[in-house]
Amino acid sequence: MSKAPKGKFRSCLGSCATFMTVLIAIPIVIYCCMSCIYCATQNIRIRTHINNRIDIEIPASSTIEYTDTHGGFHGDGTLFAKVTFSEKGATKTIKKIKKKGWDALPLDDYLHAMFYGSEIDGVTYGYHLSDEAGIPKVENGYWFFKDRHRETDKNFSERYSYNFTVAIFDLDTNILYFYELDT
Repeated sequence: MSKAPKGKFRSCLGSCATFMTVLIAIPIVIYCCMSCIYCATQNIRIRTHINNRIDIEIPASSTIEYTDTHGGFHGDGTLFAKVTFSEKGATKTIKKIKKKGWDALPLDDYLHAMFYGSEIDGVTYGYHLSDEAGIPKVENGYWFFKDRHRETDKNFSERYSYNFTVAIFDLDTNILYFYELDT
């Protein structure tokens, strides 16, 4: 039968165990703090990006869910964000939308074809970008479109690549759907 250590050796084992616990806990605490900081700065970064693209300030009280596939050498990808507004935030944002001259729904023919698929002049467009991004068909709201493609004489529908931003504000749910495509 072994006996428990006595005296100084016993106190050394206790302090070594405490030291090891602290040594393990510190990196875990640092990791948790860094994760929280990263998430907070990402939310600010996305909010700022949307603000700059649509020239309307998104209130800090709104919640943002997003996915961003941009990356690689040319930065191709999509950014989809669903911004949910409080009643007060929505009221202020709708005033800004009207002041900035957003169009009332429905979307124009080509954007409708890009997002939901349709036929124009005998040509079927089956992009269905709304399915990819999870954007429902909004009936009551406003929309914004900005073509960020380099200067070209080609019609939007005749291009081989796209760089554009679309935002759709749903008046029934106070949700802004933001979609950015870079190819």
